[in-house]
Amino acid sequence: MAEAEAGVNDLMGKLEVLFELFLYVCLILETSTSKKTRRSKEDKCIVHILLLRSGVESNPGPKTWIAEIPPEMPAADDDIAYLSKYIGKGWQNLGRKLGLGPATLDHIEHDFHQGGMRDQIYHMLLKVKAPPLEATLKNILETLDIIEAEFSITVEWSELSLRFKQEKILALQAENKELKTENQELKDKLASRKRNRRARKRCSKDGDAPTGVKMIKHK
Repeated sequence: MAEAEAGVNDLMGKLEVLFELFLYVCLILETSTSKKTRRSKEDKCIVHILLLRSGVESNPGPKTWIAEIPPEMPAADDDIAYLSKYIGKGWQNLGRKLGLGPATLDHIEHDFHQGGMRDQIYHMLLKVKAPPLEATLKNILETLDIIEAEFSITVEWSELSLRFKQEKILALQAENKELKTENQELKDKLASRKRNRRARKRCSKDGDAPTGVKMIKHK
């Protein structure tokens, strides 16, 4: 009996040691994991700060829908009017980046101050789209996207995308479709004329007048 109790006590002692070892291992693993998690969070935080400082996160490059606008598409007057409605403070920096000099921008601010900021932006954009600068719609939007964060320009992209993301692309597709139809009509006319010339040549070789002439003579 005494030997049995001694065996049980010995087993319990070993189990307690194993349990303590298990707790110790768990504690080590938890500490290691928490350090990795903390380090990972710190790394992410550092990257986040660097991105903010570099302006990458707040301005991740050209909007995808801007990239889809054909580079040669001009900015129509109604496009300019719409743009001027959804661009705010800092618009002078957009004018500078698009090629306008400081004096020109000063004159625009002075000459159109009574019409307010929207009128000033409108005439600034008219200047950059006119010769010699000739900025296209894509030039304006890409430049605005690139410098927005750097100069804290106020832009309502959601409103601009409503107009330019689909409307311009669909309009261009419709125009291309119309041109293709006109080209096909011209091709059909040319093919018809070629067939008529060939028919006349065959008739002249055979010594016969065209069918239409024969009918008139017969009558």
